[in-house]
Amino acid sequence: MKYSNKTVLLAKNFFLPQELRGVMAFARQAGWALEIPQMYDLAEHVKNWHGNGFLTDTSYFVQLLAQRGVKIVGMSADTDLLELAHGSVIPDNRKIGEKAAEYFLRRGYRNFVFFEDIHKRGDFFRDVVASSATSMIKLTMPRYFRSREAIEKLSQQLKDVILPCAVFCNNDSEAVSVLNAAMLANLKVPEELSILGVGNTEMICMNSRLELSSIDTRLYLRGYRAAEELDRIMTHDLQQQQPVVIAPGEVIERQSSNFFAATDNRLRQMLAYIRKHSSEPLQISELEREFNMSKSTIHRIF
Repeated sequence: MKYSNKTVLLAKNFFLPQELRGVMAFARQAGWALEIPQMYDLAEHVKNWHGNGFLTDTSYFVQLLAQRGVKIVGMSADTDLLELAHGSVIPDNRKIGEKAAEYFLRRGYRNFVFFEDIHKRGDFFRDVVASSATSMIKLTMPRYFRSREAIEKLSQQLKDVILPCAVFCNNDSEAVSVLNAAMLANLKVPEELSILGVGNTEMICMNSRLELSSIDTRLYLRGYRAAEELDRIMTHDLQQQQPVVIAPGEVIERQSSNFFAATDNRLRQMLAYIRKHSSEPLQISELEREFNMSKSTIHRIF
């Protein structure tokens, strides 16, 4: 195994499994000594720490460590961190918002809900859907802890939206909260409320009441590239670099958004029937019998 004389500290508010695997893959390849303290113990950990590099998504202790000669790469678009770090590897928040908008527009949605966020993903989403929207609502939600009261408030707000409605969430955790609020409001997902998250964090998306659709933000690549960038900066003693911006991958469609919006109730019923029987051979004659319609009527509705 390769070893180096580089000791790197990794401390994050949010540890995402795929991203962490990317960091650790590069760390093994480069032979780093990688330390991963708990955030609650970070102050004590850095008190007398004199390693070589710091990977983080927060500005905590960044200035202190930089003064000691530690090279820092940021893993979020936190404005203070971007200013203080020697380099950054961040998601392309504009393209994330735009990709979500394009996905919902292709599926026929004209009623939208999005959430305020410090990274402005919702604003980029709004900019694309605005000209096609019948209704558009911007909501706020606590960024970290979401109490029962917060979910109940969101549930009441969702009852007032025009259906069918597409909901764009800034991350997968937010999408889970929307799903819980929708169920509390007795709204059908995805038939009435279509929900899309960001990150494609599988331990979140695959363990909800319904499997959550999400935009793949290439977390493994982001972790690997952040570690690679830090190694380059440490090796060549580089000063502040321009952020490396990682474009998102595709929308990973699951149960929470696997539906086409349609104002005609007959069309929505037929789409639901087709989705339910999608693994079976299906002929138009079957739709004729099921919905008591002629072939020409079905063609016209579609």
